[in-house]
Amino acid sequence: VVPDQAPETKLHAMARKGANIIKVPYSRWWEIIETHDCSDIAPGFFIHPVLDQRVMDGNSTIGLEIVEDLPDVDCVLVPYGGGALACGVASVVKALRGEGCWVGSVEPASAAPNHASFEAGTPVKPEWKPSFVDGCGGQAVLAGMWPIASEVLDGALSVELEHVAIAIKTMVENNRIVAEGAGACPVAAAMFGAGVPSECRRIVCVVSGGGLNTDRLIQILEHPEFAPIHTPDQTKKRRETQCSRTSVGLLVIPVLAWSMVSRGLVRAAAAVMGLTWLCRAP
Repeated sequence: VVPDQAPETKLHAMARKGANIIKVPYSRWWEIIETHDCSDIAPGFFIHPVLDQRVMDGNSTIGLEIVEDLPDVDCVLVPYGGGALACGVASVVKALRGEGCWVGSVEPASAAPNHASFEAGTPVKPEWKPSFVDGCGGQAVLAGMWPIASEVLDGALSVELEHVAIAIKTMVENNRIVAEGAGACPVAAAMFGAGVPSECRRIVCVVSGGGLNTDRLIQILEHPEFAPIHTPDQTKKRRETQCSRTSVGLLVIPVLAWSMVSRGLVRAAAAVMGLTWLCRAP
């Protein structure tokens, strides 16, 4: 069961694995996430993509690999959608590194309920706008996830959509890695600051996926400043009125990469592919 705005590249990948894909409006999909029930449209055994303990256990192994490969890491940035990935990684990193490592979630500014909730000190439901960043940034913080997130995460950041697009372009051009919007959010936070503690020098960004439609990728590579705009007419209008901008660049150095294959059933259940990047601050 997927939201009707899911990128075709992700849907094709699922179809190749034999999945029966059921599209629903985003509001209905989010209702399923909140109620844990889609029996009316897809009878069978329901595995929650966020609040299933086995999914979080699988995600947490990414934290193990980060600390094993970079024992002195002092900052880990993770995309936040429903929270299973960010909280799974944070739970292990904090257990192993304690206060020696700052772990934060990252969302797009257009949909950042966890960031808003951390600011308020309690779950809140801010304005939500759809964008090309479809893999993170929900409508609200799930009630069952807030107690975990508020305990294991040190902070929650948000990044501008234009910065996410620039991060995608940077990784393609400098590192030959195609990341989707959600996966690029942590890199954008590292590139542009976005609340990352100034004392952090060894920053790991969890790049969580590469499900980006080809037409969107082309648009980002040619004009990253226009990527947040959806329709061609809106893009053209913005181009006509756009003032000159100064680009900010950062060399993102790949230091770790791993595959979830052959890491056990629990790991496979997480259905997460990850790439880790080290961004050394000046």
